[in-house]
Amino acid sequence: MAGGNMPLLVHGEVTDPFVDLFDREATLIKQSLKPLVSRFPRLKIVMKHITNKEHITTKEQLISCYKPLPTLQTTAVVV
Repeated sequence: MAGGNMPLLVHGEVTDPFVDLFDREATLIKQSLKPLVSRFPRLKIVMKHITNKEHITTKEQLISCYKPLPTLQTTAVVV
C-alpha cells in the first residue's frame, strides 16, 4: 500500500471483548498503529472518528517520532 501510494483507512478501535468499550481507541493506537507506523513509515494512514483529545495528542507524538514524517490524518469529534 505504501509503495502504491494507497492510504490505509482505519475506523479506530479494537473489537476485543476483553477491552473496555472506552479503551478501544487507545488500545488500537498502542497495539496496532505504533508498530505499523514503525514498520511502514511512508504508509499514509487515515483514522476516522477519533473521540478524545488524548488520542489526538498520541497521534501527534507518534508522528513526531519518525523521520521522514509519516502521514497520519484524522477526523475528530472531540467531546
